[in-house]
Amino acid sequence: MVYSQGRSLQTAALFRLLSTPMPHLSIDEVHRIAGLAKLQLTDKEATKVQGDLEAILKHVDALQAVAVDGIEPMSSPLEHVNRLRDDIPTTALPRQTVLDMAPETAEGFVCVPRVLDGGGGA
Repeated sequence: MVYSQGRSLQTAALFRLLSTPMPHLSIDEVHRIAGLAKLQLTDKEATKVQGDLEAILKHVDALQAVAVDGIEPMSSPLEHVNRLRDDIPTTALPRQTVLDMAPETAEGFVCVPRVLDGGGGA
């Protein structure tokens, strides 16, 4: 089926949806959403964010209007191929060579920055 202006019906529906006014978010709702994100906004900032959030919600509504029946979900539009090489064991570097390449060593070990808080758990 073709819309009178040459657009498909689906495109026409999206166009109508994007051109219709969105439900208005109140400043209180914007502050509530900001609070959920652990943000503190001034009323001036909330007013700016209000328009941004309404635009985002309008786009979400447009995406929900798209017919996706029969379309397989995908994680990426590109085909990814792992190019794996054979795992061929080789001899390890001599211990002293590794220690000589390390920026810092102590008592025959390589020193690395601490990554945990000292609590002992992950």
